[in-house]
Amino acid sequence: KIDSTGSVICVTCSGDSITYGYALRGQGDGRLDVGDPDRILTTLLNDSDRPSLVANLGSGGTPTGPAGSPGLVAVGYGLERVTNDLSRVRALYPDHSARYVVILYGFNDRAWGITNATTGFNIDRIIQQSLNLGYIPIVGTIAPCICSNNTIVARNEIIKSIVSAWQRAGREVYFVDQYSLLLGNISNLLLPDGVHPNTAGYAQIAQNWFDRTLTTLIEATPQTPTITPILQLLLDDN
Repeated sequence: KIDSTGSVICVTCSGDSITYGYALRGQGDGRLDVGDPDRILTTLLNDSDRPSLVANLGSGGTPTGPAGSPGLVAVGYGLERVTNDLSRVRALYPDHSARYVVILYGFNDRAWGITNATTGFNIDRIIQQSLNLGYIPIVGTIAPCICSNNTIVARNEIIKSIVSAWQRAGREVYFVDQYSLLLGNISNLLLPDGVHPNTAGYAQIAQNWFDRTLTTLIEATPQTPTITPILQLLLDDN
């Protein structure tokens, strides 16, 4: 459904391996049809008469910013990658009427020695750079896990406050709570590693992005059925 009329919406998923949606390590590079997050969201948008493509910029192991536990590996970090990544998507898919970026970072920050406050600062800068590039940010909370990451709740509160500050300033920035969505049924929505969502978990995440923001932001445009030449001749004869 990519065309040159500007009628197709571009949604970009930016984040870590949870955004990548396939394995512990991997990188979306702006590609389409990478994993469950973009595939499911593409289906939701297009099946609801919202012609869209969904590019995946997830990168396994990525924190929000620079820090330092020796031995950890990531392809850059969120704050470093955002400008180049979103510019890449614009170059790959240049003709679109609107651009949204779904931001889902923060889970890896504790392992990298990044404080909660610094996570908030980095998310704030990621939002700023997204806006500078003409993208409308949709910021999600860190998803829950069956693990010892006991900083998730505190980091999510800071992320929520950052988004609220942008909204009070009159900027178009949106917030989606993925943590509360998954928490109640977490044992059935994650892979055996206790961190990454399974297909059912991603279905709920994508539906949440769609229900809470995209269904309102992107107007449905039902397509007029095409009349075949033979049917047109019959109609003309009548």
